[in-house]
Amino acid sequence: MNNEKKFFENLSWKILKSGAFDRLVAIGITGSIGKGEKSIFDNNINDIDFFVIAEKFDQIKKLKLEKELREITNTKFTDILFLRRQKFMHEVKKKHIDQYLFDLLKSNCLLYALEEYATLLNKLKNKFYKVTYKSAVAVLLTRLWCLTGPYKVLNNKIVPIEESFTIYQLKKALSAIIDAVLICEKKYNSPRTIDKIENFKKTIFFKKNSPKILELINFFFSSNRRLYYDERIYKDVVNYYLYTIDYVIKERPRTYLQFPLKKVLIKSIFKKSVRNYIKSIIKRFKTLYLVNDFLGNSDNINSLKLSYLFKENYEEVMKQL
Repeated sequence: MNNEKKFFENLSWKILKSGAFDRLVAIGITGSIGKGEKSIFDNNINDIDFFVIAEKFDQIKKLKLEKELREITNTKFTDILFLRRQKFMHEVKKKHIDQYLFDLLKSNCLLYALEEYATLLNKLKNKFYKVTYKSAVAVLLTRLWCLTGPYKVLNNKIVPIEESFTIYQLKKALSAIIDAVLICEKKYNSPRTIDKIENFKKTIFFKKNSPKILELINFFFSSNRRLYYDERIYKDVVNYYLYTIDYVIKERPRTYLQFPLKKVLIKSIFKKSVRNYIKSIIKRFKTLYLVNDFLGNSDNINSLKLSYLFKENYEEVMKQL
C-alpha cells in the first residue's frame, strides 16, 4: 500500500511539474483504479484514466506528458481527461450529468487537490445525480473501437492481434452494453462493476436476452476465470452490441439525431478534427456491420475488405499514442 501511495505521489508530482496545465486545482484517477477494483500494479492494466481540473492546458505538453505516463506505468492507452475549472463547477450543479462525470464524482482516487476542491469532491460523492440519456449513445460510440480495432483476419477467421489485449477490449465492449442499457432504462446508479451487473439483471433487456447474455457476463466477470479468445464469444458480443444500439434508439426515437451526437455534428461544420472523428465513427460502424455479416456467412471478398478495415481502425488509434 505504501509503495502504491509513493507511486501515486510521484505521478501527481510529474503532472504538476509538467507545465501542461495552467492554474491546476485537482488531479485524480477514475476507471477501475479509481473505483478500487484494481491496483496500479496489476499485470492486466492496459490504461489508466487520469483527470485534471485546471483553467487551460498546453496541447503539445499534455501529449508529451501522456506519453511519459504510459512509459512509466507500462500501459498502452493511458491519458488525461482535462476538465476546465469553470465548466466543471457549472456541470456539477446540474441534476442530470454525463456518465463520465457521474463516474468521476462517485468514484475517484484523488492524488492532489487544493483544500477547497478536495472538500468539494468529497461532498459531491454523496450528491444525487441522474445520468443523461445521451450518455447511452456516447458509451456505444466510444467503445466501437473495442470490436473493430484489435483484430485481424487470418485463414478466413477473425483472430486477435494480441490475445490478452483483445480480450480486455472485448470485456470493455460488453461493459458498454451494460452501461448503455442501464442508462436507457434509468437504472444507472453506481460506477462499481458489481453494482452494475446486479442492476443489469433487473432490466427488461436482460430478461429478454437471458440466459445468453448471462453466459457472457459469467465468462468475462467471474473471478479466477482464465479468459481466452473465442470467435463464438466475439460473435455474440458483436450481435448484442448491434442489438443494443437498436434498443437504445427504439426506446427513444429522437436518439437518431444523436448518432453521432448533435453537438458533435454542429461542431463538425467548423472543425476539421471533429469531422475526422465523425468519419472514424462511421467507419467503425461499417466495420462492425461487416463483421456481423462475415461471421454469419464469411467469404473471401469480405475477408479482404475486413482485413483492410481492421488494419485502418487499429492504426488510427495507435498513431495517436
